[in-house]
Amino acid sequence: MRLGALTLVTALSVFVARGSFGAGDEQSKSEPARWHTRSSLVISASGDHSMNLIAGYTAIDHPHTFACKSSSGCLISFAPSIQLVEGSAFLWACGFVDGAQAKPKCATYDDDNVLSPRQHALVGQGEHTLQTMVYSEYGAGIVSEWETDYTIYELGN
Repeated sequence: MRLGALTLVTALSVFVARGSFGAGDEQSKSEPARWHTRSSLVISASGDHSMNLIAGYTAIDHPHTFACKSSSGCLISFAPSIQLVEGSAFLWACGFVDGAQAKPKCATYDDDNVLSPRQHALVGQGEHTLQTMVYSEYGAGIVSEWETDYTIYELGN
């Protein structure tokens, strides 16, 4: 394992232990953790409070902005993990960049009521906004806790 990969794993462990916040919870709001190297950036955020879902999209975290400096663009990897309360139904986790859904399409939960998809997006040079949302078809659902990582890789010129 390369030193950079070991540093990333260690940094992500520290990020999860650091404060948490949710999109609708101003009481527990804190800044998301960021880890940056010469060609990559990790933004990690989490929350451990209940959140009622509405029909349609509910923001899990606040929007995060970053600047892609490479003239070749950036690759963004979305990796959320969202725990649902038993009985939540017809829900999908979705990563968004600049208001558009990442690929592949939103993912639904597993047998343990956990939404844990992986998605990606390619963006051009410039400022961009990232956010994780849960889509509820009927507005029936409760998120009990969550964690999401956005890893941004600057592509070579």
